[in-house]
Amino acid sequence: MQFTFNDLYEIVKEELDYLEEDRIKKETADILAIEEEIRFIEKMANNPDRYKIISRAKKVDTRVEEIKRKWIDSSIGKDKEKEKEELLKKLQEFIEKRSKRKTLSDYT
Repeated sequence: MQFTFNDLYEIVKEELDYLEEDRIKKETADILAIEEEIRFIEKMANNPDRYKIISRAKKVDTRVEEIKRKWIDSSIGKDKEKEKEELLKKLQEFIEKRSKRKTLSDYT
């Protein structure tokens, strides 16, 4: 399935008709960014104004479950990356503190 920003914009506009146009455009762009980030959609190589859904599923219900799974996997991946960064920072702090202390060879 292929679509454009304007196609999605019309759906978002219909659902969020109480928002101003600028806000609706921002929400539409945010949706596209998140879907690209979790690899549910991608830009068409031959037409970058069009997007396609990356899915083997044909049924809407199955695609909904797939996007939920991809969102969860992406969130877990981000959490793991943050955790890795925190552990690396702690390790670097430990190495720095340890390098300032005397070693056994300093006492002999």
